[in-house]
Amino acid sequence: MTDRLYGQPGAEEMYRSAEDVYECEDLAPGNVIEEWSVHQPRRDAPSVDTILSWITDHISDYGEVDESATTWWDEAAEHPAVIAAFDAALNVMASKVAYRMADTHLRDLVVTYGTDGTTLVDGEPLYYGEWT
Repeated sequence: MTDRLYGQPGAEEMYRSAEDVYECEDLAPGNVIEEWSVHQPRRDAPSVDTILSWITDHISDYGEVDESATTWWDEAAEHPAVIAAFDAALNVMASKVAYRMADTHLRDLVVTYGTDGTTLVDGEPLYYGEWT
């Protein structure tokens, strides 16, 4: 997973690198590439407590169990091993999410050209092969 995204100011589509923005957006000297942090996929997921509450509420409301059984389910939902297992499951699920959402604007990178025509982003060569 990338922990940064890059794009032009106001862009709806972001890229995994400043190089990708430059190549896909046909940028000229003076254009800006924004660098953004990425919010974690679990940010939008319900908490473990919420999920366990949904389960116990569902069993209580729709299960074919008497009230003493719902107490057992409530106690099971508070067990550290159950909480850890649901947390692990959320982590696995989040690790399978390829979609990334920009979170916080970190800085602006300015596209320029060096005196030898080298493409520079924030004064550094854009491509590894252009480094001296």
